[in-house]
Amino acid sequence: MQRRVSAVAETARHLIASRNRLARAALVRDVEPWLRVQFLGAAARCGVVGALREQGTSAEIARRAGLADVDLVGALLDLGVAVGELSERSGRYRLRGRRARAIASGDADDLAGLVEELVAYAAPIYAHLDEHVAGAPAGPYASEAGAVIARASQLAEHVVGPFLAAVASERQPASVLDVGCGTGVNLRWLGRGAPEAHLVGLEVDAGALLLATDNAERWGLADRTELHLVALDQWPNTSDEPFDLVVLAQNVYYWPPEDRAAVLEQVRKLAAGGTVVVVSTTPGALAFGRHLDLVLRVTAGNWRLPTLAELREDAMAAGFESVEARVLAPRTGIVALVAEAPDGAADAER
Repeated sequence: MQRRVSAVAETARHLIASRNRLARAALVRDVEPWLRVQFLGAAARCGVVGALREQGTSAEIARRAGLADVDLVGALLDLGVAVGELSERSGRYRLRGRRARAIASGDADDLAGLVEELVAYAAPIYAHLDEHVAGAPAGPYASEAGAVIARASQLAEHVVGPFLAAVASERQPASVLDVGCGTGVNLRWLGRGAPEAHLVGLEVDAGALLLATDNAERWGLADRTELHLVALDQWPNTSDEPFDLVVLAQNVYYWPPEDRAAVLEQVRKLAAGGTVVVVSTTPGALAFGRHLDLVLRVTAGNWRLPTLAELREDAMAAGFESVEARVLAPRTGIVALVAEAPDGAADAER
């Protein structure tokens, strides 16, 4: 016993004398939140969180989730207990933490998408970031993650959605085009603001479009919604009538900065005599905006986040009559442009 006490005392003296003891303690403390996100992302992706809507043993949870390795499921569940998201008693696991409960409820797909994106999309980027800063080209990190990225982007819904609904309510458009509609969440808000409008969504990711199709049905919008699996520059728009309202939300960074003005000009022509709304995250002051800017820079087919001044300059170069810039939520970096497109006659005079 005396030897054990002496060993503990010696360890304590060593830690206290360590030059970097405070940094070491802080970093060790940071590991647990990181592990919590890793657990939630992995458990959501493999179906374990959903299977925990009812408590059960590791074997029961593995069976509900359709998983074969019961021992590995048990190890994952034990990690969930260690980070405080699950509890265990007599070999039975149940939800405990508010994050896991929200994800398991099915009412927080944005949170589920966020933790899954951090595991499936962002983690591989950071693992290879040393190669990119050394000069390696951008990688195809988003090629298999389109749907989960679209789900994670729903996190901005609580800021962007009410704004889009307010714009639609004020203008009452008969027709709305959402370029890059993702899961359809913005169409839902636009439809709420303009209950008589015909809604059209364009999306390039098949997984995201499938989610949008299911959501339109679930939200009661299917009878007035068209969804197309196509890029903006490949869309054979057969309508002779321009759209009253066109929206590009959280996707302008999918075009090279030097192409943005041309893209906005194309959108302006689709909304001749109407309104174009551009919503984007800018780098901002918060860590998440800087994280998004970083991962976009090394993802093939993506580019850095624009600034609000750059977006306004691009819109003016695209030929809009007036451009109003708005900050939708201070410090978050989420901004919007509301631009009025000249009608077809004015366009022809250019």
